[in-house]
Amino acid sequence: MAYFRGSFGEVHFNILNEDRSRDNEVTEHPVEGNSIVDHVQQLPTVYSLQCVYYGDNPSQVHLDLLAARRSKEVIKYRGRANMKNCVIQSMTTSVDQNDANGFRFNITIQSVRLARPSTSGLSGILRAEVDEVGSAGRVQTV
Repeated sequence: MAYFRGSFGEVHFNILNEDRSRDNEVTEHPVEGNSIVDHVQQLPTVYSLQCVYYGDNPSQVHLDLLAARRSKEVIKYRGRANMKNCVIQSMTTSVDQNDANGFRFNITIQSVRLARPSTSGLSGILRAEVDEVGSAGRVQTV
């Protein structure tokens, strides 16, 4: 049993499959016939989940997940692996005659880093040391 937690509360569901992707972006440039790597950047972790929900009020659960995706809300995922801060990147749902009290869905979540403002140890107001701009009007140079 896994769940998403957000402003909508907790949505519990069953995981059928959980794929985890951890990639780096590698920048390469040809220099004198050789390929030179000059930059490696870690990309956000992405989980692709195949899930099924059966239980009370499946239409409300469906609406809650869609609202979290639409509002870009940062949510928490707990399943086979955990992701504390993530957003829903994409979501598809499907139902058939066997899904009277639930639905199946594929969802892709991506980790996000939350920026916090830093504070400095400086106190008071800092003012740039520049001259005041006067109102001299038009000045003719000689």
